[in-house]
Amino acid sequence: MSTLDALRKAVLASPDDDLPRLVFADYLEENADPDRAEFIRAQIQLANTPEYEPFAVLCKTRRRDWLTGEPWVEELHHPTLPLPGKLPDPYFRRGFAWGVRVAGPSHTAAINYLRTVEPIDSLWVGTGTLDQWREFATNPWLCLIRRFTLDGLSSPNEPLRCLRESPHTTGVTSLRLEYTNVASIGFIIGELFATPLGKQLTSLAMRLGYGHTDETLEAIAENGPNRLADLDLYRMGFGPAAARVFVDSGLASQTEVLRLVGNPLMRPGMAILATAADRIRILDLTETMLDTKAVEPLAHSPTFAGLRKLWLTENKIGSEGIKLLARSPHLAGLRSLGLENTGCDNAGVRFLTRGTFWPNLVELDLRRNLISEPGAKHLLTARPAPDLTSLVLPTRNLTDRMRAELTAKFGDVLSWAE
Repeated sequence: MSTLDALRKAVLASPDDDLPRLVFADYLEENADPDRAEFIRAQIQLANTPEYEPFAVLCKTRRRDWLTGEPWVEELHHPTLPLPGKLPDPYFRRGFAWGVRVAGPSHTAAINYLRTVEPIDSLWVGTGTLDQWREFATNPWLCLIRRFTLDGLSSPNEPLRCLRESPHTTGVTSLRLEYTNVASIGFIIGELFATPLGKQLTSLAMRLGYGHTDETLEAIAENGPNRLADLDLYRMGFGPAAARVFVDSGLASQTEVLRLVGNPLMRPGMAILATAADRIRILDLTETMLDTKAVEPLAHSPTFAGLRKLWLTENKIGSEGIKLLARSPHLAGLRSLGLENTGCDNAGVRFLTRGTFWPNLVELDLRRNLISEPGAKHLLTARPAPDLTSLVLPTRNLTDRMRAELTAKFGDVLSWAE
């Protein structure tokens, strides 16, 4: 066995430990592969960095090779990888392949092979029969899995029943359900959170539930204490009633990451959410039907003092809403702010550059807004935020000369979008 093979074997033996990966990187650097070594170290740092801090934003914007690993994708084209297994994109996490996607629970050959050559800890599994799921749940290598995605467009009831009864799913902490548009989803999730598997989950993502969120949140809360800190509800009908359940159940008081993309939160829901958001660090409110008035609870509630990333894309809050945010003493700690297509105009830019959070910003996205020369001048005269790593501006209403002046001031931090 070569030294490199022995080092890879050490990585496979301790997939949760960064040290074997760093030793692997040291060996590569000492043996004429410094770029690959740098990539592994960068990905380990990325995995341990909040998404709103400069290094993570740098990887997302200007060093995407560290995020995607594109220069090293070819080495992951294992010629003997059984079909229909395939690697998820991005292919790398912490410097090595990290997941595999299969069409269903009967297609385990790809998983069995890939886990012998890569430190796989994440699975995407499609639709199968009850018998197939029962057989799948007997695989002892499931103890290595940390993140599990049910990828099929069918009820998650049978897969979850088999997974929660399996003695091998003791390491799963993240669950993602790609399809939850079934009337019994609240009951299904309630059953899950009454079991050890549900109680060990720290992250839950649910998609396309279309209005069953109230029952689902109630079911989670009613089945005893849980460890959920990361909740992603995409187009689940999370409106004011669900916000009330979320707050009254106590789930809000433990949530650190809340993503509500495509939900009808509206002004009443925002007001309810603002009463119990003390622990939220990341809040994604993209396309949640917010207006200027809905921003008031965000700006006025001290419960948002710990907020570090706020995404308001596709909400028509206008410059008056941006003024409320910018003047809030409770949002001074914001690091990342997404305002794409929010009705921000030149006055809005002025408010931003004078905002309480401006000196702390790492990321600001202003694409698809009506910003012209006066707004650009506010950026030119503003004192640069020392940690600013990404500033995205629309180009449509700016002259070539103004774009050149902005580029001269902000350098690589600045990127343009239509």
